[in-house]
Amino acid sequence: ASRSAVLAAIDEKLGAWVEGTHGMLRKFDRNRYVLVLTEEGYEKLVEGKFSVLDSVREVVTEDGVAATILREDPDVVALQETTPEWWASGLMGKLSSDYGIVEGGWERENRHHNPNPILYRKDLFDVVASGRELFHFKLDYSKGFTWAILREKATKRCFTAFSTHFWWRGDKGEAYRKNEAMRVGNVRELLAKCDEVSKRHGELAIVGGGDLNSTLISRNASLGEFGALGLKDAQFTVEG
Repeated sequence: ASRSAVLAAIDEKLGAWVEGTHGMLRKFDRNRYVLVLTEEGYEKLVEGKFSVLDSVREVVTEDGVAATILREDPDVVALQETTPEWWASGLMGKLSSDYGIVEGGWERENRHHNPNPILYRKDLFDVVASGRELFHFKLDYSKGFTWAILREKATKRCFTAFSTHFWWRGDKGEAYRKNEAMRVGNVRELLAKCDEVSKRHGELAIVGGGDLNSTLISRNASLGEFGALGLKDAQFTVEG
């Protein structure tokens, strides 16, 4: 489905959700809405626990993922655990009119598709260079990272983007310490590669995301390693 078809499906779900509340729903941008309700109508939606959230997610499997990406409209997306089943689904086709896919050469050199591809807005960026690295080739081919040098079409400025998935096994006691040490190694390997490719193009900014198998609450050493090497968590640096 195209972007317009996916967004139309979301509009339909929202309209059905508001029916019976005597509310007024108006769309003022492609992914922004205003809803005016009476107190009675509001209470009715609260009683339903805002079921529209589940309803929109159910724009069926790959349609649901595509709907989320197209609704939020990010410039760059770091996908994780993109299994062969996902590649065989219609997901990439539903996004292809708006997003390019970086597999880092993996699709040409390995029987597996890249489980950590990068999506980028084709109208905004060109790919200058890209690659794919594994952390633990013999242990788990899904744990690694994809990197790309992206050039903004409007300004010709470049930056390095990455999508990564860190090591994970049942983390308790001594196993946690060993696995966390492996994740710290993942951080160092990832950033060393990004730094290397960035310097080829003039000390570029590095931006990325992924499944780090870490939490802010647990204050993991691996997250601390990002800070020690100069990267910041975007949720604490973006104004507003």
